[in-house]
Amino acid sequence: MNIPNSVTSIEWAFAGCSSLTSINIPDAVTTINGAFKGCGSLTSVNIPDLVTSIGTSTFSGCRSLTSIDIPDSVTSIGMWAFQGCSSLTSINIPDLVTSIGYGAFEDCNSLISVKIPNLVASIRELAFSGCSSLTSVNIPSSVASIGWATFDGCSNLTSVNIPDLVTSIGESAFRGCSSLISIKIPDSVTSIGESAFSGCSGLTSINIPTSVTSIESFAFSGCSSLTSIKIPDLVTSIGASAFSGCSSFTSIDIPNSVTSIGMWAFQGCSSLMSVNIPDSVTNIGDSAFEYCSSLKSVNIPASVTSISNYVFNRSGLTSIIIPASVTTIGLKSFFTNSPLTIICKGSVPPKVDGIFYAYKVIVPKGSKSAYKQADGWKDCDSIVEE
Repeated sequence: MNIPNSVTSIEWAFAGCSSLTSINIPDAVTTINGAFKGCGSLTSVNIPDLVTSIGTSTFSGCRSLTSIDIPDSVTSIGMWAFQGCSSLTSINIPDLVTSIGYGAFEDCNSLISVKIPNLVASIRELAFSGCSSLTSVNIPSSVASIGWATFDGCSNLTSVNIPDLVTSIGESAFRGCSSLISIKIPDSVTSIGESAFSGCSGLTSINIPTSVTSIESFAFSGCSSLTSIKIPDLVTSIGASAFSGCSSFTSIDIPNSVTSIGMWAFQGCSSLMSVNIPDSVTNIGDSAFEYCSSLKSVNIPASVTSISNYVFNRSGLTSIIIPASVTTIGLKSFFTNSPLTIICKGSVPPKVDGIFYAYKVIVPKGSKSAYKQADGWKDCDSIVEE
């Protein structure tokens, strides 16, 4: 199809023209917005040199496009501009581009590599989400934020640099990047978002800078090749499932700054043999160490007053010391894979949700009678005094 030379702007004129295979856009056109959305048979298109922005959904769903040349005049790429261009293998983003919109290249699953220009300050949410063939990406030093799910599902991405200006890594930013082996997070980063590296099963090492104050829920869940990690001294809480499924972890050192360990935080860390829980911790969430089948012993600090449900359920614990500060113990907290010895430091039996069966319990001198009469404790096989 030929468009007359008098046309200067094309809005949604050809959206949904699924049989359109080629089109000539005249040189006078300066604005393209939503024009070719859903043109699934379009194999080639020219963008004139006067165009400064590629608008919302302009080429969204053009699944037959294999390449496209964006002129140097373009300064912005709008949201969903190339979303679902599943045959697009390469694209040049001109040097003058300052913004890449929400979902701009989402599900371009044949795109192998991309160079982001030096003037781009932020990469918006979902910008390259689902680009499963993308192997590398260069993020320029100008970028200060990496948005939500920016590279989510880029399963062939093996390397990525995070610039020194970045202060936060957004929610699900690199989720499912299963080929990513290592990544360096700059000292400028203060927060790692929810699910930021979740499912990065090939990740063997990662540095978390000392500037980070929070590790959100699911941040590193499913990073099954990660063998160790250092949690910075400024972190005050470890989010729910933050490290769940990190099955290659052998040990973890939790700094004194941490006051709360979220539910499922280390669930399924099946190689974890030792963990240090500092005196600063006051709360350990449900199932925090559930299915840690190699965990043989653990210290519960005197700062903890309640042991939540399933905390050490199906762990490898053989002994545990319960401080006198603990007043309640949740359901199946110590339902372990091995015979367990529980050493209670309190003369008053903690309230138990459930029943302890084949456990040996060691209690303070003079308190055996109290434990023998207490619900949950009285059914234990053996209660002896120190």
